[in-house]
Amino acid sequence: MKKLSALFVAVALFAPSFAQKVTLSPGTHPRPKATIVAPAITPILLHTGKPITADEKKQLLASAIKAYAAQVPKAKFKMPVSLPTTPPLLTTDNMVLNGVGYGMANQPSVVDFYNGYIAFDPVGENLSRSLYLFISVQPNTAYLIIPKVFSSSTENPQITISAFLGTGGTPTNQTFTGSMGNNEFAYAFTSNSSGYVQLQIWSPNSFWNFLSCEITATPMM
Repeated sequence: MKKLSALFVAVALFAPSFAQKVTLSPGTHPRPKATIVAPAITPILLHTGKPITADEKKQLLASAIKAYAAQVPKAKFKMPVSLPTTPPLLTTDNMVLNGVGYGMANQPSVVDFYNGYIAFDPVGENLSRSLYLFISVQPNTAYLIIPKVFSSSTENPQITISAFLGTGGTPTNQTFTGSMGNNEFAYAFTSNSSGYVQLQIWSPNSFWNFLSCEITATPMM
């Protein structure tokens, strides 16, 4: 299969509550400007080498909420944490979930819709060859994402995830060492703003594929 150099950019379109005729010039599309906000806590990464269980998801969300609660001690938070039966899922067939989030692949090596993956080479010095996830967030809400990736390297393949903390902020790079084949990990954070939290996933030493990403939003109050 020929390698493709592709860039997928997906944006959610917000329609006004009243009827309005929209006229588009050839080659243009309405693109609302996304506001990128920083997580309210340092995100928490969990990788066990096995699929993330429901109990682990609840514990991770609870840990994120407790970390946020420490910043606002007088507020009351919802505990215990409950999880949706079927959380929203980003896949290569559907990289846009309105009101939930969207994905963008930067310099993928292969895009295979038939087999359901987007492949990436190890990153270069400029951190290209990576997957961006834009998670739609609201105030006083905890978020849990469960990305599923595949590594084709046999020796200590590493995956890094980073949260953008705004202009001038230092990204929170967190790396785990996986194994050849499928790898699943969890990433939890909270928000005190409305907008998008921008996440970036790459590998410093492995060829890898993005398969899917589960996204759960849990109101904290």
